[in-house]
Amino acid sequence: MDYFLEYSDYFKEFKITDIRMLFYIIKKIKNSENDNIKLKLSNFRNIIQETNYATYIEKIKSSLNKIFSLNFGIYNKNNDYSRFSIIIYYSIQSYDQSLYIIRNPKIYHFIEYSATWDSEGLYNFLSIRGLYSRRMFSILNSHKQFGYEEFDLKRLKELLKIPKTYDISAIQNRVIKPIKRDLQKYFVNLKISSKKDNIGKSHIVNGYKFYWNPRSLKEY
Repeated sequence: MDYFLEYSDYFKEFKITDIRMLFYIIKKIKNSENDNIKLKLSNFRNIIQETNYATYIEKIKSSLNKIFSLNFGIYNKNNDYSRFSIIIYYSIQSYDQSLYIIRNPKIYHFIEYSATWDSEGLYNFLSIRGLYSRRMFSILNSHKQFGYEEFDLKRLKELLKIPKTYDISAIQNRVIKPIKRDLQKYFVNLKISSKKDNIGKSHIVNGYKFYWNPRSLKEY
């Protein structure tokens, strides 16, 4: 695993309109050649169905405030960790009916990894109840096009934040089985097998392998 993009639990506050706003703005940010971006307020009419102008603007502000509060985490294979936001400033101006955004100049992190991150993945993430299943979804979804990932036991505990008191039996029953149950509808033919060290007559679990049918990347 070279990296994975960590979904924020703050997404639980997002409604469908907020998600559509988020991905509209992400697309504009990715296509922009500079950090300062101007968007006409009328561009959001297809997202926000509201005839009253004042209410329309308030709904835009509500979604933008949620997006402004978002931040994302990225782990790489060395367990280095980065965290960043998408936008660092926005302003709604009535004189020209425009939204002005300044994107985070460090956004290259997000642009590099966002090919695996789409609105479908976010909807799926929000529908998952189990904490470990949510965290594993973030990881596997970052590599959905490959169909394979494996973790040694130490790394799995770190990424999923599994309590140190959990032995293999607890991990199998409280972590692995719920993950298999919760994620199999998102990753076709999901299979999870244990990696074992053969020491004498003992077979000690030292990690897990995940297999599923690879999926193509989609542009949101």
